[in-house]
Amino acid sequence: MLLAIAFAKSSLGDFNVEIDLEMARLEGDEQKLNAHQQSLLNSSYPIVALRAVIAQATAYLEDHLFDQILLNQVDKASHLLQYVNLPQEQSLRQFAMVSIAAIQHTLAFLKGDHESARSISESLAQTSHAHDPIVEWFFLKQRLKWDDHLERIEDEIERVAQLQTNPIQTHLLQLSCAEYLWLVDVEQSMNYFSQLPKPSVLPFEGIHAAKYSGRWWYLHSKFESSSVGALKEALTWFRKAGYLNAAKQLLRMLHRRL
Repeated sequence: MLLAIAFAKSSLGDFNVEIDLEMARLEGDEQKLNAHQQSLLNSSYPIVALRAVIAQATAYLEDHLFDQILLNQVDKASHLLQYVNLPQEQSLRQFAMVSIAAIQHTLAFLKGDHESARSISESLAQTSHAHDPIVEWFFLKQRLKWDDHLERIEDEIERVAQLQTNPIQTHLLQLSCAEYLWLVDVEQSMNYFSQLPKPSVLPFEGIHAAKYSGRWWYLHSKFESSSVGALKEALTWFRKAGYLNAAKQLLRMLHRRL
């Protein structure tokens, strides 16, 4: 929100470019997307470039199937961090630092770099308050990926989920945990996944609902003997969410099945 307010004070031209960039993403026009992205990164307003880094890096890191990481997407997100120029205003600076830390933690997580992930989460914990929802989420992700003992993990997931500040974050976090569990214990993942809300009963709509729905249907396909219908549903929702790389991965999978 703070970055949005600061952005509104910058340039109408940059705002139009940002809209064009999102349109290019939804249309799958990579050439236009890259051109618009570079335009924002080169903006004369540092806050515009910072917003672009956070938005685009996050998009790169989200746009893949959870069990098929796209290393080129990870590389693109890493490359964007060189454009970070933190604002001087303290409130904006703090918000930006947390956002960048989240991106860096996800990069370390996807690369399997336990030491870097731990260092980032511990550094952020030193500057935040007790039970900070972002810090708690970092530590939970680390436990899901690197801890060999996951007793009572569902209780821990629910504790951290309830710390989140809105239903969107809560439900996306829960779904992420079901995905992470699938990578280490399919039966435990299936049991936890069965407790999550179906896309048709989500308490929110829009792009976040599309993201949840695509991921929900894809994970659902892992627990079905005949998964083509679930994969088709996932494909539809990934396209609506602008997850074009995930959609391409899924389309190739469907072609092999059919």
